Amino acid sequence: MAYEMAQQLQREGEEVPLVAIIDTPAPINMPRRDTGDWDDARWIAELARRIGELLNPELNLTAEALRELPTGQQVDRFKSALLSAGLFPGDAGTDHLRNVLALFKAHSQVRYRIPQRPLPTRIALLRTQSDPSGLAADAGPSWGWSAVAEVDVCLVPGEHLSALRPPHVQVLADRLAARLSLAQGAAGRVRECQPR
Repeated sequence: MAYEMAQQLQREGEEVPLVAIIDTPAPINMPRRDTGDWDDARWIAELARRIGELLNPELNLTAEALRELPTGQQVDRFKSALLSAGLFPGDAGTDHLRNVLALFKAHSQVRYRIPQRPLPTRIALLRTQSDPSGLAADAGPSWGWSAVAEVDVCLVPGEHLSALRPPHVQVLADRLAARLSLAQGAAGRVRECQPR
């Protein structure tokens, strides 16, 4: 999304000296997952799994267990699990959770196509040491972004989700602030990333 926003701003004549990408490979280097036959139970289980990775609660929701419930009760079971974990506002209705689930489905199915002639946009890739599963073998340390722009790769501690939580998030914030400062001070010319 950040890359596309930069492309659109540049097309409108705005200067974009830097785009910061946090631990995300270029969309051209990740396999396409076919979710066309997923039912609500599978989507709920996948979202519950991702919430567990990010926030560490054990929601104990599997697609198989959810399929044993009528469709309307699957979302209710998800809401109950989130409420028990303290992750859902008590006054929010089930419709709110259905909207969250619909947004998650839409986001998971987005297929971004890199423009055939990308505009010059420098990228600071703040990435962890671990490569995402399914990353193309030839993606390199820039995770494929070097195919569309000049890239400064800045390694940050943690893994994909833990990089955004203490204690790692402070290092990520410091490196991002340094990249932004260099981009502003050097009129868009960013030097090589220097780990702190």
